Amino acid sequence: TADVGKVGFAPPDCSLITDLPFLRPVVTGSLVIIGASTGGPQALMEVIPKLPVGLPACVIIVQHMPPNFTRYLAERLDGRSPLNVREAGEGDPIGPGEIYMAPGGMHLFLGERLKRPVVTFLDKNRNQKTACPSIDFALTSYAPVFREKLIGVILTGMGRDGAAGSVTVKKFGGRVICQDRETSMIYGMPGAVAGDGLADRVLPLGEIAGGIVEAVERVGSGVAVNEH
Repeated sequence: TADVGKVGFAPPDCSLITDLPFLRPVVTGSLVIIGASTGGPQALMEVIPKLPVGLPACVIIVQHMPPNFTRYLAERLDGRSPLNVREAGEGDPIGPGEIYMAPGGMHLFLGERLKRPVVTFLDKNRNQKTACPSIDFALTSYAPVFREKLIGVILTGMGRDGAAGSVTVKKFGGRVICQDRETSMIYGMPGAVAGDGLADRVLPLGEIAGGIVEAVERVGSGVAVNEH
């Protein structure tokens, strides 16, 4: 297990922490943030349709894709899933039963409306070198409010996006699940998280959905989510 106070990572392009402590008492259910890049659309087609109706969690998908392509992917996932899947919009409420796809070309952050957690966006700065949408940005923004109710899931992809965000998830008591090497098209992103000792579970693709459901149930039962 990594000492999250000692794991280093590159400085971000902007302030990522969204600390809205007054939102914590109104947070209901868990939040699952799934990050993916190369090979992600195929992996998501395996994971999302297996998530059951009644899952007491909101699911946010952060897939590295250009604008418009994310909307088409959300529509494809929606057609195969028992839960509703759609591209996120500004001000969408974060609550159980929702599955949102982060729009390509926009960073996704935690906002608030009427003292409730909602989705908000930030345009990519042309000087930023990070992927957009960024998995790190999303995880790091939501972790301080959702804390132990946040479950980060890192699927196949090139690079290290998700590693810095996983540090923050663990710092605030959340849980991290990674796809294993054998089933990843590219083991860069999940490998970086697992290699830094930040993964609570490393699972084959076919078991990721079950791992998510189990982690959500642990949060609901009050079991400490940072237990292995």
